[in-house]
Amino acid sequence: MKYKVSAIKCSDYDEEKVYNAVSSCLEPLGGMKNFVQKGNRVALKVNMLRGAEPREAITTHPAVVRAVAKLVQEAGGEPFIVDSPGSGLPYMEMILRGAYKTCGYQEVSDKLGIPLNYDTSYKPVQMPEGYLIKRMDCITPVIDADLVINLPKAKTHVYMFMTGAVKNLFGVLPGFGKPGFHSKLRETDKFALMLLDIMNFVKPKLTIMDAIEGMEGDGPAAGKPRKIGVILAGVNPPSIDVTLCKIIGLAPDKVPTNRLAAEKGLGPGNDGEIEIIGDSVDDLKVGNFLLPKTLARGDGFDLLLSPFQSLFRSQYANFFTLRPVVIAGECKRCGVCIRACPEQAIDIKEGKAVIEDKKCIRCYCCHEMCPHKAIELKGSVFNRLIRMVSP
Repeated sequence: MKYKVSAIKCSDYDEEKVYNAVSSCLEPLGGMKNFVQKGNRVALKVNMLRGAEPREAITTHPAVVRAVAKLVQEAGGEPFIVDSPGSGLPYMEMILRGAYKTCGYQEVSDKLGIPLNYDTSYKPVQMPEGYLIKRMDCITPVIDADLVINLPKAKTHVYMFMTGAVKNLFGVLPGFGKPGFHSKLRETDKFALMLLDIMNFVKPKLTIMDAIEGMEGDGPAAGKPRKIGVILAGVNPPSIDVTLCKIIGLAPDKVPTNRLAAEKGLGPGNDGEIEIIGDSVDDLKVGNFLLPKTLARGDGFDLLLSPFQSLFRSQYANFFTLRPVVIAGECKRCGVCIRACPEQAIDIKEGKAVIEDKKCIRCYCCHEMCPHKAIELKGSVFNRLIRMVSP
């Protein structure tokens, strides 16, 4: 099966440039009218991890959201902007209002006259065909929309190694519903399979990725902005993630969602299954793109284990993995990390957040959600030694 991915260079977030780039990206796919019918209520599922200014490269840039919304309107659709912020942030109107404004979406709404979602209800949905999960809570506006357009931001991710088209759909769960999945699904492959189940439920009609400026290093919020210079679009989310991996120099099968999508027949299994339309991947490649510390060279633990001992890896893995540590003097005692932690392993003591290492499951939600970048990832002496000999 051939998966089509359209790739168009775009150098910056000038509104006219972005609109033209998104339009050009959709042309080989039949244009927006191939996906949106007159009168359709179209949920624009942005990446709004938290309220963050566009320059931070944490959220989908408002120029990209504006371009997509305008094209939906031109096709006769009725777009609205929606997301549930990340773990640790309650799914409530006050939080949404602040985040929409900070991320630049309020301005998009005002200019185009499109709604911002303030319906904070959610419903249980059944997923009988799910590989791992059979039910979940999903935010109501996504359920009620005629179709969903997925608008991810290209970023690294310390837990899943990359967050893009597939991972962005985790945002259809209400805010406080997310930590529970981290607690129950502690292995990355299980968490990735859950994300694929969500993708199969949402079935976004179209995905358009903001990779004009992405995030490298320890994303999805504590990394650094990095220019990539491209808009990617397609129907199959894993194929877009695989294409992004090739552009930034990350082996696609290192990302659990990519590998499992290929195994389950939900995405490309080899290079020949993706047809790149527009600018070639070779012309788009970015050199020396920084990967998360959690991925770089692996943890090397397997080198010490026999096949039998590997069965018990999970009981000892935390001893060798990177652990989140609060940076002295940077913690503002805001409590976001406490609410984000699925294991209640964090408390405020002596004027700062303190993480109880024995309870920590290395999901890195605290690191992801800290708005002050006050949590860093550190390895033990054993971790550093193993990394030196890891392939």
